[in-house]
Amino acid sequence: MGEEVSKVSRSKKRSVCEVVLVVFLLSLLYLFLRPSGGQNLPQGQLGTPRAAILDQLGLYFPNQAFIQNSTSILTNAGFDVDYYPGNEVTVDFFRRLPSLGYKLIIMRVHSGLLLKENEITKNVTFFTSEPYSTTKYVLEQLRDQVVPAIVSFTPVVMENMPVYFAITPEFVKSSMEGRFDNTVIIMMGCEGLVYTPMAEAFIGRGTLAYIGWNDVVTIDYVDNATLHLLKCLIAEKKTIWDAVWDTREEIGPDPSYSANLVFYPVEVRGYTVVE
Repeated sequence: MGEEVSKVSRSKKRSVCEVVLVVFLLSLLYLFLRPSGGQNLPQGQLGTPRAAILDQLGLYFPNQAFIQNSTSILTNAGFDVDYYPGNEVTVDFFRRLPSLGYKLIIMRVHSGLLLKENEITKNVTFFTSEPYSTTKYVLEQLRDQVVPAIVSFTPVVMENMPVYFAITPEFVKSSMEGRFDNTVIIMMGCEGLVYTPMAEAFIGRGTLAYIGWNDVVTIDYVDNATLHLLKCLIAEKKTIWDAVWDTREEIGPDPSYSANLVFYPVEVRGYTVVE
């Protein structure tokens, strides 16, 4: 009886060791055979993907057709879409944005390069809908995280133009709460990616890719080009590289300012947003 128990015990030990060995070998096989640069957007969360449309430009240039068409493209691909009208795009909203769990964020937001000490910097700023005040966000103002921004759609800044708070790359790096989870940003504003500091700030905050234009853009053009980009990225499931270049070829540069669509960083060129 004792000998039989001993044989069974040894048999069980061999079985356990064999299972452990098989699991170990399969793990090694996975590590060696998995793609070095996955083609699908990494998924940190399970469940329905979520997208956001920030329509700060809707304060002065509403385009309901753009909102409806972009929402339709996304919902048809299985996204839950949240729409934020212009008056909701505030400093505190930008502060909370990383923690809201979006896979894709479309920023229909006015933007421009920061002017400091009469010199144009390489820092693009995103406009909010909050009227500027010297007594609000004092610490952030002292640290150049938020700045006053004048809304002007002509080369000449006119008197009595509205002044709003705008956020800078330093705000993204230092004042945003939480982290993005491999989010893709589509920045529709002027000069959104003429330089890279804002894109770098978003990548440092956890976004996977930042797509924008490298010069000033006109409203009708950028709305149309973004819809084409979304169709390529979402409906046709193209890679970021293919979607951007298809948009450049089909839509072309901005007819007034020659702005072209670009993305950052180049390493994400093979990723897709939709599986």
